[in-house]
Amino acid sequence: MTDPLERLRRAAAEPGHGRWSPLRRWLEENREGFAGVLPQRPNWQAIARELAAMGLTDGAGKPPTAAVACLTWHRVKEGQEAKAEKPERVVRERPPETPPVPEAPAPGAAPKRRFRRVGE
Repeated sequence: MTDPLERLRRAAAEPGHGRWSPLRRWLEENREGFAGVLPQRPNWQAIARELAAMGLTDGAGKPPTAAVACLTWHRVKEGQEAKAEKPERVVRERPPETPPVPEAPAPGAAPKRRFRRVGE
């Protein structure tokens, strides 16, 4: 009988949703070099063949098609552009949650009257 944790570990490593494909990981790791070799209008059919020859697969574990290779590359580029454009987070101070306590009168001083006496 197989250990349940071992079965879960193997299931989590299977291709599918929730993690990046080997193709996406490779494109992320080699983004600058890959961008440097792409012409203005790349031939995605030829690129997909070469990526498959390198042993890279899509999220389902299949060799990438031209459409998958192109879409994955554009997602990698968009992700990098979004990181570059993201403004720095500004941390604001929170106002005090309770109003400040009024100061106590000086020792020996007459207490401050809050109301006028009738007839004054």
